[in-house]
Amino acid sequence: MPYGAEVLEFELDKNRLVNVLEPRNIQSSLIGTDSPQIDMSDKTLIRGITTAESIMIIIEASDIAFDYKSVISGLIKLIKSTAIPMSRVQVIITYQPEMSNLIDAIHSHLSEIGAIQHFHSHDPSSSDCIHVGTTTTSGIPLSIRRDFIESDFSISLGTIVPDHIMSGTGNMTILPGISSTESILRYYKKQRTTRGAFDLSNPSCIDRLDSIRLCGLDYAIISIQDYQGNIANVTQGDPISAWTIGLKTAERLAKTILKRKYDITIVSPGKNRDTSLQSCIDALFVGHKVTRQNGKILLVADCSEGLGMPGFSRGVTDYNRIELIGESRENYELGMERAMLFHEILESRDVMILSKHLKEPSKLETYCSLTNHIEESMSFVKGNTSIMSIPEATWIHPIYK
Repeated sequence: MPYGAEVLEFELDKNRLVNVLEPRNIQSSLIGTDSPQIDMSDKTLIRGITTAESIMIIIEASDIAFDYKSVISGLIKLIKSTAIPMSRVQVIITYQPEMSNLIDAIHSHLSEIGAIQHFHSHDPSSSDCIHVGTTTTSGIPLSIRRDFIESDFSISLGTIVPDHIMSGTGNMTILPGISSTESILRYYKKQRTTRGAFDLSNPSCIDRLDSIRLCGLDYAIISIQDYQGNIANVTQGDPISAWTIGLKTAERLAKTILKRKYDITIVSPGKNRDTSLQSCIDALFVGHKVTRQNGKILLVADCSEGLGMPGFSRGVTDYNRIELIGESRENYELGMERAMLFHEILESRDVMILSKHLKEPSKLETYCSLTNHIEESMSFVKGNTSIMSIPEATWIHPIYK
């Protein structure tokens, strides 16, 4: 099973049948075999750049590898071929906690290609934001960066990966990407679904679409990858159309048909996607969907950065589910929405976390089992029962038929 950048080897009973559920890659799904490329000669893109007096390039912060360097270089080259001075071009990285490595990498690349005049990481607490409207589903008052509204042509760069909490991930350029603190908090507080990674009726999904319509994002370039980092598809053009087309590719890669649930599920979020317990909630949710009521889930997770954001950490250690409902209603903090799902899973499944970084004793043990010994985790999953192993659970979207 993936464990940080390493792999943990498990020795189960040799006579025991263990099912393994792996996501599709572009070869097994027959998607993306033609090595799709971004079309810098797209007429809409060229028209938007050549007729604009100011341009904003917005990069959606993500922990998924995306070849931002070549895309940014191509866009800057195209911009430099026009009469627009680079002083009228801004590059913004959207709000995302704990993305300093990505920010430093893009900052360095922009310096190398001479496009560093206006580069910012969006800080919702200090950015000059103005109110532009209210989303229809959740009634979120939407305030975004003033310089975005004032730019003539805006381009977003992003990627799509299954998200079992927000649903239909990607498309986050405006909300929460370049929004005010109030808008971001209201958005995440409403961020819940129990229908899986591609539930487009989920309020948070509709709110993101509303934000694009309200703000007038002009153009999007979206890369869709499989779990191994291979490019499956690139969509570009109108932001909503590009995202909708890309989402279909992402769903095709992730969707897995199952006919039964299992007594025990062993899950890992995937290589380098288990930095904190908070980052593992999607994988735990997949384990919950694959495991029968009152079954067992063994979460294999490095958690080198501990539990996660303060709101999540407090949510999983200081409150039970009922208490957390009241606390998040009155004193919501980012991360509490995922802590809520964590408690809901524990109410119907027996969970053990195998991690050498979640130190014992811990308040977390009030709600689930912790171990840093493989032998103890193997005792947890022993018995004459059905078992499923999911080594890249973040990338799986289980469907029952």
